[in-house]
Amino acid sequence: MKCLITELVHPSGVDILKQHYDVTLAYGKSLDEVKAMVKDYEILIVRSDTPVQKDMIDAGVKLKAIGMAGIGLNHIDTKYAEEKGIKVFNVKDGSIDSVAELALTLMLTVMRKVNPANNAVKQGKWDKMGFTGNLLTEKTVGILAVGRIGSRVAQLCQGFGCNVIGYDPYLPQEVADKIGVKLMSLDEVLQTADILSIHMPLTPETKHMIGKKQLDMMKEGSFLFNLGRG
Repeated sequence: MKCLITELVHPSGVDILKQHYDVTLAYGKSLDEVKAMVKDYEILIVRSDTPVQKDMIDAGVKLKAIGMAGIGLNHIDTKYAEEKGIKVFNVKDGSIDSVAELALTLMLTVMRKVNPANNAVKQGKWDKMGFTGNLLTEKTVGILAVGRIGSRVAQLCQGFGCNVIGYDPYLPQEVADKIGVKLMSLDEVLQTADILSIHMPLTPETKHMIGKKQLDMMKEGSFLFNLGRG
């Protein structure tokens, strides 16, 4: 079987695939070039920059499997692929820790004013009192979508002594209790959180979920971090 990889995958992963398939690396190819190539392949592996919509799927007349080298599938028409008998795979646990740690990095960097302070020092200034930041400790962190990544963010924030609340209509109450997240409505989370961390993928349900109305509900001086896919 032949496998087409359109975006950078770690060489060790490519080596594993080469043990089983005839692999072609199409890094840097345009979308039109990929569409022209995919007709000859049974397996297509992409990352987030290669949309796999109906036209791409129709072009892949031999496709048996589409692999996403990451978590998000919002750029892949999974329903249409499955209707055509094509299996779609992703790496569900691939970036849990990296995204969760990035969330904490962004919180600390923004709240402690690391970037402006760093820029000032580079300009030869030392304004110790001008960059007084905010502690993460004892803040109320609101998490939108308490899935694999959101749960890990909750755990890391709890390590800083934060109170963690969350909005996730799909999370069972017993799971929320186990990980120490108090479930609330979306409006309640917006009104209560000192820090809001978004981890929802872009879907028709979540598109424009946060707009002016929701931002107006948030506390004066609160922080919002969007780590949701899309």
